[in-house]
Amino acid sequence: MKLPESLSAFPRSRFGAHVLLARLGGARPRGKLEQRVRRLEAERDVRELVTRYMHAFDGEDLDLLLGLYDDAAVLVNGFGTWRGLDAIRASHAYDAAKTEYSLHNVLDANVVLDDACDEAWLSGYLYNFAALDGGLGGNVATCVFHVRRTPDGWRIAECRTASLAKHGFAPAPVAAEPGRPQPSEPQTSRDLVGG
Repeated sequence: MKLPESLSAFPRSRFGAHVLLARLGGARPRGKLEQRVRRLEAERDVRELVTRYMHAFDGEDLDLLLGLYDDAAVLVNGFGTWRGLDAIRASHAYDAAKTEYSLHNVLDANVVLDDACDEAWLSGYLYNFAALDGGLGGNVATCVFHVRRTPDGWRIAECRTASLAKHGFAPAPVAAEPGRPQPSEPQTSRDLVGG
């Protein structure tokens, strides 16, 4: 199957990439067991790459995060386009400096592989919650990852997130609520994570 060559090949709309990839994904080719296993392993590896990306971003591990990108990678988000690892590092370092913590999750991920299982696109809906700039908020976005298999494993060639909506949250309750049973011990999950 011929995959789009770059982000610029997708329709310029919020869900254009998602719909095009959904159309391409459909039926999986039948073949020998080895081919089907290779496809399943590649799809798993692509999903794992994106999960590692989210964990590295949330854990503010810029070295791990940058290690997931190809050397000539492109990052596109609501603030601009960054080409190459130095520019991408600067963008992520700026975000990390403003963020106390964040939790990212990709939902409804769709992976579409080329026939050789050496290149893929993953599209999904990104939700994140963050303590950012002194407030609590969330963001709902679409995301598209273009990834390629390299001798060192799968790497991100292109990544695009497009924010759809942002919202705020009230701080988490810290005092005991009336009627809540007394705990066996006063230690809370906040004590375990330093929050």
